[in-house]
Amino acid sequence: MQRKVQKVFLEMGSPIESHAAAALTPYAFQKLQDELVLAPQYASFPLDEYCFQVRRHTELNGGCKVISDPCQEHIRCSCNQFDFSGFLCRHVLRVLSSSNCFHIPDQYLPNRWCVNVLSSTAHSERIHHQQLVTSELVAESSEIEE
Repeated sequence: MQRKVQKVFLEMGSPIESHAAAALTPYAFQKLQDELVLAPQYASFPLDEYCFQVRRHTELNGGCKVISDPCQEHIRCSCNQFDFSGFLCRHVLRVLSSSNCFHIPDQYLPNRWCVNVLSSTAHSERIHHQQLVTSELVAESSEIEE
């Protein structure tokens, strides 16, 4: 199976962007990159040890609440974009960046958007197909022998 390699362009040059480019499909990377480019336009204000208020740098009120537990690599935003689309939002990316996190935690790289999983899924499908063909051949040959 031949795979088309697409060039990706790193707009930010950040470690998170590099990590995403290596791990995600081109479509998923573009979606994450769109959010990553907007993240610096947001300010994050710590409310307590694990909670941040994130809003546009020009706004005085509102925004989203991001809860982050770096020890567990758990992060959640009140906008719920990750739950809805499977892509981290700009609020979470802002908190990760300001917390000196240089990669996306594995649980926020859903299998459906990862390059390696797609490759292994295609491989599994080929093996399954070969097993079906083999089973059919064995069944047909045993019928012929009878």
